[in-house]
Amino acid sequence: MVRGRLPAGASPVSQEEIDNVAQIASVLDVTEAGARLLAVLMRDGSEKLSMTVKCGLADISQDTYYRLMRDPRMVKAIAVINQGMIQAGTFAATKALVERAAAGDPNCIKVVHEEAGLLQNVQVHKHEHDIGVNMLQLFRENQKKLKQGEVIDVEVIEKG
Repeated sequence: MVRGRLPAGASPVSQEEIDNVAQIASVLDVTEAGARLLAVLMRDGSEKLSMTVKCGLADISQDTYYRLMRDPRMVKAIAVINQGMIQAGTFAATKALVERAAAGDPNCIKVVHEEAGLLQNVQVHKHEHDIGVNMLQLFRENQKKLKQGEVIDVEVIEKG
């Protein structure tokens, strides 16, 4: 039984989605309600859903949602799933980059070679400072005075 009202087109968590997180949930001793919430959190676009909608999709109450989100086992399970999703995304991005390099994209070829350690990325840093003509002139005048042995009076102005 689904608690609350779901947005149009949304469907409660399927058994297949629960099965996808079952191993992680089992290893980390996450409850059945936690596994359903994990399945919702794994859906594309779940970060855009309100907490109420997430609860409806997982068939849990808002109290259960808050309890689960404070449970260290659930926090660990979310971290493990997020890490897996990042790794999967990284793999897909790397594969696409290599495919574009193989197709002849010069920028992708360069990045692939740099990441493989076959090409060293050299960056030249040029530092320029615009201190203004007046400050530069003052500096040069004071430099001349110091060389001639003169004492330079400096007025400190505090900003506050």
